[in-house]
Amino acid sequence: MFKHGCVFLLVALGSACSSSSDFPTAPSPSITPSMPPRSIAALTPSTFTVTRSSFQPFSDWVYYDVKLRLTETGGQSGATLNSVGLSYVGAGTDWGCAGSRHFKISAGETWEMDSLDYCSPEVVIHKSVGTEVSSVTLTVTFTDDNGVIDSLGATVNTK
Repeated sequence: MFKHGCVFLLVALGSACSSSSDFPTAPSPSITPSMPPRSIAALTPSTFTVTRSSFQPFSDWVYYDVKLRLTETGGQSGATLNSVGLSYVGAGTDWGCAGSRHFKISAGETWEMDSLDYCSPEVVIHKSVGTEVSSVTLTVTFTDDNGVIDSLGATVNTK
C-alpha cells in the first residue's frame, strides 16, 4: 500500500534523527587569536602638571597652565606623535591643531608640548560651567619607527 518514495522518506528521516553517527567527524580547528604588534617605542610623561592661572574676576574664562614633557624611555625606537589631547569635565577633549603637525621624538630623547606653540591643546573653562577643573587626562597617540601605532594616557589633579 505504501509507495516506494514514502518508505524511502521515512527511512531517511529516521536515520537523520538517530543519535549515533556512522560517519567520521573532522576535529575542530584550533583558532588562536593574533595579537597586534607591540610598539618598541616607550613614551612616558616625565612632566605633566596643570596649574590654575591667576583668576581674573571680570573675565568669563578660567585658564590653566599645562606643562607636558614626554620622554622616549625604551631606547630602541623613536616615536612620531600623531595626536596630543587634554580631556576634562566641562569641555570634552581639546586636541589643539597638533594633528596637522607631526613631531618626532628620537630614541632616548625628550619633547616638550611648548614646541607646539599655538597648536597646543589648552585647559580653559567658561564660568557658566564652573571655575574649577579638578583633574585633566592626557591622551597621546604615536607611531614607532616600525610603523606600529600605540598610545599612552595619564591623569593628574590640578593645582
